Amino acid sequence: MTATLGRRRILQGAAGLAALGFPSAALAGEPPVELRRQDGTPSCVREVWRADPGLRDLGKPGTRFFAEHWGTEVRGDVDALRVAPAPDGLPAVERRVRAGTVEGFVVWGDQLGRPGAQAARASVDIWWEAGFRYPREFTGGKLALGLWGGEITEAGTPADAQPGWYDVLMLHGRPHNEVGAGIGLYSYHLNRREPVSGGAQYGQGMIGEEVSIPTGRWVRVEHEIILDRPGRTDGVTRLRIDGRLVLERFKITFRRDFRWGIRGIHLLDMWGGRPEDPRNQSPRDQRIWYRDWRLWAGGGEPCGLPPAEKLPAMRPAGERG
Repeated sequence: MTATLGRRRILQGAAGLAALGFPSAALAGEPPVELRRQDGTPSCVREVWRADPGLRDLGKPGTRFFAEHWGTEVRGDVDALRVAPAPDGLPAVERRVRAGTVEGFVVWGDQLGRPGAQAARASVDIWWEAGFRYPREFTGGKLALGLWGGEITEAGTPADAQPGWYDVLMLHGRPHNEVGAGIGLYSYHLNRREPVSGGAQYGQGMIGEEVSIPTGRWVRVEHEIILDRPGRTDGVTRLRIDGRLVLERFKITFRRDFRWGIRGIHLLDMWGGRPEDPRNQSPRDQRIWYRDWRLWAGGGEPCGLPPAEKLPAMRPAGERG
């Protein structure tokens, strides 16, 4: 199943999930997880999708892995991606960073399709090789995990012109830890504070608690979102690293059209915004490995209620029944 969104082509991943009603397609044996709003209202999510490289994938280029496991295409420096053993021997997507470059990649996964979910959690395991370092005067970047909804939003689109939203992992250069960068969130929600300049409005960076980011082992990163309800500014975004809550933001407006449900996982891996700036370029050849992307999703009901086979249609704000 294909969808043409803006200038980018997306292939529907996990065929049939949206048509079946994704809660009924939850993975066997995985218990549901209850996410909560600021007022304590619960939203149940169930694991509905997983993409993890296997032994049969070893040696495949990144483009083939994403086509076969995600049902989607990857854009950017695809030559820097391949399926290879991580240092512990597990198959993973290896992202090679060449000295003096800032190459990255972009994936828009459409695992849930339309109308999408009202709450979701995405996770990935990341391994920075021993001795990995971001540049000394690093200005920031992105990591390959995030969520998106509505239609694809191009970078720099002002909030009043956005056809959707996205929220992804962000790197920032504030702390001095093992890798020389911290992890936060970078968000194209509608009530962000970033000014409009020259007709463009970029995303808002959100920095939470400073945490150690170890090299030489797997680090579990989890990102969750609960969308705002009709007529309320009560969206939530959270970030956990190795199970520890490090960032939490409330009172977010992700959507003006309440059909902008969560469509799937968005990967945006990049260093800085200006490739020609040496502050954003890798000081040497280095490697990062990603594996075990997972997605939990739900329609907003508490875990004590049976999941709906399909999400209810929601009207845009101001539309009368």
